[in-house]
Amino acid sequence: MPDMMTYPKKWEEFENLYGFKDTKELYTNGSRLIPSFRVEQWLDHLPHWIPCSERLPKEGEVVLTQAVFKDDIKMAVSSRHDYNYWSGWGTRDINIVAWMQLAAPYKRGEE
Repeated sequence: MPDMMTYPKKWEEFENLYGFKDTKELYTNGSRLIPSFRVEQWLDHLPHWIPCSERLPKEGEVVLTQAVFKDDIKMAVSSRHDYNYWSGWGTRDINIVAWMQLAAPYKRGEE
């Protein structure tokens, strides 16, 4: 069974885990390389916008939402309580088009 991929928070940690030096200088002048499939896996793991037409967050899950008002796009932290009601917007008639997971809270010393 293949090793399970871990998803570090910092780019440097990712490079240390999955990078390798082109010591034979086959592709570069000896630079460090990372296989593209590993980069794709890492990028897919990072928070990204998910269209509501594709999937909705779990009921009650707090997420960042994006809504469209005429030609204006607004964002708010909210949670879904049924298909058409999202707390955090102050109205029931809201056109939420996409959402994403919230980032982990900041902790002192994680700079």
